[in-house]
Amino acid sequence: MPPADGSKLQFRLAKSPQGHPGAAAAKQFRRLGLARSRDVSRCPAVQSCHGHQREPHGGHVGPRNVITSIEGRTALVTGAGRGIGRATAIELASVGADVAILARSRDQLEETAARVRELGASALVLQTDLSDPGQVSRSLRQIQDRLGVVDIVVNNASVVWPLGPSARVDPGEWATAIGINVTAVAVITSALLSGMLAQKWGRIVNVSSGVVTHPGAMVGANAYVTAKGAIEAYTLNLAAELAGSGVSVNAFRPGMVDTAMQAWLRSQDPAKIGAALHDRFSEAYRERSLITPQASARSLLDHLLHHHASGEVWNVPGPPTG
Repeated sequence: MPPADGSKLQFRLAKSPQGHPGAAAAKQFRRLGLARSRDVSRCPAVQSCHGHQREPHGGHVGPRNVITSIEGRTALVTGAGRGIGRATAIELASVGADVAILARSRDQLEETAARVRELGASALVLQTDLSDPGQVSRSLRQIQDRLGVVDIVVNNASVVWPLGPSARVDPGEWATAIGINVTAVAVITSALLSGMLAQKWGRIVNVSSGVVTHPGAMVGANAYVTAKGAIEAYTLNLAAELAGSGVSVNAFRPGMVDTAMQAWLRSQDPAKIGAALHDRFSEAYRERSLITPQASARSLLDHLLHHHASGEVWNVPGPPTG
């Protein structure tokens, strides 16, 4: 959020090194049709920085392997109260993006917002239960009223429940999980897409899971596995629809990450959720094969900065679930 005196531009300028304009100034330049120069020599792979490459699904939306400056852009990250979502919001702020952060817990969101603001970026806190369509609609109106066009959307929020044998799972809980993990992603994306299309620039990243490559690896988590498979299908289809529009849509498999979701899975009764599922996550923790949320978020940001392709599934090296 802007400073109390409303002087967002001065605040960002004061926080910027060597007197360079900050995110708010960059956004003003862009809206006035002015472009800030970028030193191409800073590209780590300058030999390939100008090449275009055809992609298998959505196609390219610009040069491949070019560093995208997102300073001055506005991003929305769902599930930003903790874990991968919090780490992603902080990473985006660290490269100059202002961030709207959405999750159920206000206390956790405020902690994320404090970190974002320490980096000189603005943070809009949106306490929202994605299973409640009314709350989702209210937050979307607030985003559009306060921020206007959102340039980057990271649909990260998801739930892993309900767990256990399908014959014993409550169908209502199963449907609610699909609503959070899939329907809410489509609702949020659809609401913010028109602004991206109008400006011919946008980046949508839907967080998936490596389990999509081996759906049988998480027996007892049918709703979660179904949802992640659906998310990748949704992502690739939407990317194909938007080919050539300047808006990219990609899926991100975050790897096996040491998050609260993992800890919750390990705390469940093996007799209730299934011994194989419980053992899988407990063993990963014991063997220290989990990566940190920060490492996963940095991988996401690296793809976001360096790849203009659309219709891809980005992977973090590691075990096949995440």
